[in-house]
Amino acid sequence: MTLLVTGGTGFVMSVLARTWLERDAKARVVTLDRAGLDAMAERYFAPVRDRLTVVTADICDPQQWEAVLDSHDIRYVVHGATVTPISRGSAAEAKRQPEAEDPARIVDVNLMGTVNILEWLRKRPGIQRLVFVSSGSVYRHHGPDWTGEPLPEDGYVAPLTLYGISKFAAEMVVNRYADLFGLADRGKYVNTARTVTAATIYKISLETLTALLRQNADLEFQFVCKLVHELRQAQRKAIIVARRDAPGRIAMFIDMLRRTPVNEGHPADVVEMPMTRSDMGDFLNLAHESVSRGCKRLSNLGVIEFKKGTARILDRARFDKVVAKN
Repeated sequence: MTLLVTGGTGFVMSVLARTWLERDAKARVVTLDRAGLDAMAERYFAPVRDRLTVVTADICDPQQWEAVLDSHDIRYVVHGATVTPISRGSAAEAKRQPEAEDPARIVDVNLMGTVNILEWLRKRPGIQRLVFVSSGSVYRHHGPDWTGEPLPEDGYVAPLTLYGISKFAAEMVVNRYADLFGLADRGKYVNTARTVTAATIYKISLETLTALLRQNADLEFQFVCKLVHELRQAQRKAIIVARRDAPGRIAMFIDMLRRTPVNEGHPADVVEMPMTRSDMGDFLNLAHESVSRGCKRLSNLGVIEFKKGTARILDRARFDKVVAKN
């Protein structure tokens, strides 16, 4: 069971690497870092040094490390390699932003270094999991909009520094690679789905479906219409999750549900919501706590009344305004 840790000679990643090795006597770690182990790091890793392999290479140059990593049976990856520009505290340094020393290097390592690891990883079906290490620097410096509200992990993103900007950009790239490629499970890519209401599911092979579509033009047309509908729903979801505020995402989600066939037969201001708040959070990319706070905010504003299984729009004009707000 081998773990690759990029940036593994740094303070945080070195602690993670040693902890991994100490918890399992059979585990191994490969670190990839531009800097090797100094004397202090050698002493720190001494108890587990026989199971630690240090690859000294630049993450921005895959030719330096791809072949070396391929020689190890790596199953898990923690990507923590980063450039963190910090001031050392001298009077001269205090007058100059530390990121101004080499701004291109910050973006190159933090963003393109991440792309390099993703490119290497997606071509290796044996890799089972990737953990990307981001930073609190991605958040807006002045925090929540409402007094007394805690800062949610998934909101108020507006980085100001090149470090924060590059880390947030890397987050988005990791998320997109996950959508495009995912990670193989023993060489196979597996998709899962879960229904929140009773459903009848049919299984049909791709070959059988292809034959049916070729033989039946009406069925082919209906199938294309269904695909277009699914693409439209995916587009709507992308627009929804791009909203930075949880109340806005929730309102847009309810507006989307209001237009679905499942809501037919209900009064115009009542929307059926058979899912739990955890289900809503999974769909909206929000933590359960953020969903709860967002629903409470909409209720306190008199926009929506939430009851078990339904949401009732109390003020249509304000609801439409929240939905339309960018």
